[in-house]
Amino acid sequence: MRRLSLFILAILGAPGFCWGTYNGPGGLPHGYDQSDVVILGKAERVESDPKYDDDSIVSNYLVSVEAVYKGVASESTIPCVDFLAHTSAGRNVPTDRVCVFFLKTAESERMSESDRQRLADRYLIHGVMRIEPEEVPAFETSIERIETYRQLTDDDAKRAFLLPFLKEEDLFVQNMMLQEIMQLRLPEARPYYEQKLLEAERESQTLWYLRQLHFLGDTTVADTLLARLHSPDAENRVDVMNTLYSLNERDPSIAPEIRKFIHDPDELVATNARTILLRLQQPDALELCLEMIQNSENSTARYNSIHHLNWGTRLDFTPEQLALIQSWTNDENESIARVAGFILEREAKKAAKLSQSE
Repeated sequence: MRRLSLFILAILGAPGFCWGTYNGPGGLPHGYDQSDVVILGKAERVESDPKYDDDSIVSNYLVSVEAVYKGVASESTIPCVDFLAHTSAGRNVPTDRVCVFFLKTAESERMSESDRQRLADRYLIHGVMRIEPEEVPAFETSIERIETYRQLTDDDAKRAFLLPFLKEEDLFVQNMMLQEIMQLRLPEARPYYEQKLLEAERESQTLWYLRQLHFLGDTTVADTLLARLHSPDAENRVDVMNTLYSLNERDPSIAPEIRKFIHDPDELVATNARTILLRLQQPDALELCLEMIQNSENSTARYNSIHHLNWGTRLDFTPEQLALIQSWTNDENESIARVAGFILEREAKKAAKLSQSE
């Protein structure tokens, strides 16, 4: 299944890094910061409880704990779940090797009430990092560096601590710290990324280095991305669109360029364009997404579209649109039916709250 997840950097800090691959929101330091528990362990797939989980979407695991790097995991084996395992946002949890697991608990902030109730006593898989046994010491060193860095409060001290990592020979440690360098937008890092851009061999690498240069103040990046939007490769078109949006999240000026792809022959590209327009709050974007769900025979395109409607809490549905969503609660695709129910439940609560305030 083609992956359409937004802002997922599949590699620690530099695309093409051949080991220690991280799958989760943001870079590895962000995943570490946002997780309640970080452990080293091996996962075993277990059957989902049909009372609570749709097994076509959710995957449940028992993870044997070998080491704890953050938080508390008192049991030797803990239950974990990936709510979106079989979608474009899934974590692709390996069961044939030891991994580092970045986990959230039901007490985590920014978790929806419905997810909190579904989670119960399980841990939510926020991110996963594949790791070989010989890489574990370097990972642990990286964690120590992060913890040391977190103790610094003075900007000059942070700069002095971070800049030597631009020349760090251990790539695992370097990639951890490059994320911190980017957090401070240190201009001294710009020559490093300009050289990396020249050395890039794949589109994913090019886009990642362009993103970093944008954050470091390179004003030519947007034009470079626009020139790359019309790639003959569908996945590249999606990746460029997502990168362009991520650098201009609240800038409607990119909408005309994105709009050119709403009828792309590849429905996943078209879906991506429509959901970006939705996030840019374009007036017709909601109808475009509804149209994709109603008419497409591509289950991934439909699923990605309806999930953006579920996440779009500021959306205002007309009665006709709600009636259409109501019809999807009987959709033969159980995932579509389930999410349609979530949307209707949320809209009903919104309407009740509005009624009470009048």
